Amino acid sequence: QIVYSLLHLPKIILLDEATIGLDIMVRHKVIKLLNKLVEDYGLTLIITSHLIEDVEKLADRLILIDLSEVQFDGSKVEFMKKFGRTRQIKTTFSKPLDEQSVMKIRKLSANPIINKNWFQIKCAPNEVQKYITSISQLADIEDITISEPTLELILREFFERGANHE
Repeated sequence: QIVYSLLHLPKIILLDEATIGLDIMVRHKVIKLLNKLVEDYGLTLIITSHLIEDVEKLADRLILIDLSEVQFDGSKVEFMKKFGRTRQIKTTFSKPLDEQSVMKIRKLSANPIINKNWFQIKCAPNEVQKYITSISQLADIEDITISEPTLELILREFFERGANHE
């Protein structure tokens, strides 16, 4: 159906849940094809999807509608900068953490996720260095990963808090 709709290279293509039900290989090929058509022919894609991965791979601009009102209209990058206000730090240690280290971790962050030899915390981007300094004093670090939140996580938090927040 997607290929059939592209035969005459329309200027605008409306896709409603276009990749639902496709296997992983076909889904990848469809997304790759759509991106190439946008790049080569300047097509405009309008996508409605519950699969945030599709939105991440295909959309440059987001229009978020909640309760029949537009809550955000802008670039995906702008949305992520404005509402993706946290960084996630996951630290793995070479040995299991002792009770004293666990207590220090609990004081570092409001809701840490702690396992026997790793933990994960969220913090503001401007606090990453402070946390790394504190973490490095706990035990021998085996690995540390600092990541930005995914579009899916930012969207979930956006709608959980209520879209009219700034």
